[in-house]
Amino acid sequence: MHEERSELGKFESLTKKGRLKVDEICRNAAELFSSKGYMNTTLADVANAVQMSKGGIFHYFSTKEELLFLILCRYMDQTLVALRAKLTSKASPQQKITSFVHHHIGHYRDNFNESRLILHEIENLPSDYLEIIESKEKEYTGILVKAIEELVSNNRESARRAKIAAYSLIGMCNWPYMWYDPNGPVSPEELADEICGIFLGEFVKTSSGQEKSMKSWGPSKKR
Repeated sequence: MHEERSELGKFESLTKKGRLKVDEICRNAAELFSSKGYMNTTLADVANAVQMSKGGIFHYFSTKEELLFLILCRYMDQTLVALRAKLTSKASPQQKITSFVHHHIGHYRDNFNESRLILHEIENLPSDYLEIIESKEKEYTGILVKAIEELVSNNRESARRAKIAAYSLIGMCNWPYMWYDPNGPVSPEELADEICGIFLGEFVKTSSGQEKSMKSWGPSKKR
């Protein structure tokens, strides 16, 4: 099995110039994998996008699977670090859940291509790489499960309910990528607030006390 530390260490030990080149390769590869599909994209395509020879790509990546792994590993590490930082100042479970949803939607907005890959292309990873990424996903979901357990702690089946609720909420957060345009009339923050309102059993009200209209919510043009 590949050890995560040794795999990432391979890239962390590069010179500054090498790390910048790897960043460029990952950024362009994520866009190509997202738009064309992982299976329809070759390393030659990636090389053309970054104006390198195919041999130049192989200087950094042994296989296309290794490239996908690094993109997803970095994506998950980034979202975990950022999420934990945001939750440190949140006291109540409601605040933690709300912060989680805002983070999830905002991370989708800021990392559109990588978000699509984690949903659609993860199964193309070899089993050893897949196990590492799935462990990070489990860690991510576990943060939400813990917050929901706090919310329903007075219920005898709180642990079971929290896990079901956590996966349901993540499903609500993931589905908008099929129709939601972050640059459209509804901001990511408004979308996150609406999802939180639905999940926590609240209604989003206007200043006049009327329920907020859903007409402007889409679906927008599919990306």
